[in-house]
Amino acid sequence: MRKMSRYVMVLTASAGLAFGSAAKAQASTILFNPNGGGASGALSIDVLDPGPGNSLSEGLNATSAAGSVGTLLFQANLDSAQLGGGNVFSNGAGGRFFTIAASFNETLTSNSGGVHPTLVFGGAGGATDGTFDIYAQTALGNNLAGTGFTGGAGSTLILSGTLLNNNNFFGNFTANTAASGALDQFGANNYSADNSIAGTGGFQAQIQINTVNANFFPGLSAGSVLIFATTAQTLPFVTVDPSACFSSDAVTTTCTGGAGTSNVGTLNGTGADTLLQTDANLSFTPVVPEPATLSLLGLGLMAGAGQIRKRFGRGDLPQGRLRCRRVKGRIERQTSTGTESGRAPELRSVAG
Repeated sequence: MRKMSRYVMVLTASAGLAFGSAAKAQASTILFNPNGGGASGALSIDVLDPGPGNSLSEGLNATSAAGSVGTLLFQANLDSAQLGGGNVFSNGAGGRFFTIAASFNETLTSNSGGVHPTLVFGGAGGATDGTFDIYAQTALGNNLAGTGFTGGAGSTLILSGTLLNNNNFFGNFTANTAASGALDQFGANNYSADNSIAGTGGFQAQIQINTVNANFFPGLSAGSVLIFATTAQTLPFVTVDPSACFSSDAVTTTCTGGAGTSNVGTLNGTGADTLLQTDANLSFTPVVPEPATLSLLGLGLMAGAGQIRKRFGRGDLPQGRLRCRRVKGRIERQTSTGTESGRAPELRSVAG
């Protein structure tokens, strides 16, 4: 049977934020074929680097109360595929274009309040949640219009997954509600009537792959790969246009929310929904056990020991088994036939 590799795709935040219990490991190499030709002609890569994109936090803003649940929508064009820090493919080369879209729920676990509130986010319950998709396209997605990032004419879904609500799901955002300026500060101001509060933050998540197109990612298998995601999110928009539209589920082309809508309002960050400039960086690393996994293993061992104690009690040892204890410099050894005693050995420290 062919051994299935397990990886984590790591999105590195450009804001240099620290995130929870993220497992750190050296990036691993996978195969990527922008032409969709399978293993023949595939490129070795360790990073998929999206360009600056957009997120829409539906139902959450800088004043939301802890316990509030919202939906985060994300969309961006791929910028490049890299190996060892160098570009091996630039989006659009040879007429090949790729986009990334995601939709998942998140719970606001705390909000410090005040003029500079820090908001902390976690999963919204359940083992898995939402959608993470990578598409092959015939053209770039339009950041300003917010279209061309998901399915539609000429698009091909090449990887799809779902978010894992585990210990690696974490997000935060620190806002400055006293500082406001134009929402769109990238090139021409396309929303002259709309302003935004300032802020910076990010999130990370693991995405379990459900389907993968082997013509584009030869060697990856559904269920055998996890994506570990960290993004940097900032306000106002200075490196990309704010999007007027988002897919509601990272699949449909139906438009929802976005800049210029009443839900975002004329002061972004205070309305029903919040727009965020989002920068992401994706790389594959081997999976390592999470602290929660190790804790479950420890609990399993403790439970097993408890069952042995329950079965045999303190004074009823099974035939051939013994129990030892140190008593005043001597070792007492209890067997099923009685108790023996002898001099205890010296205790010595053993290095590494």
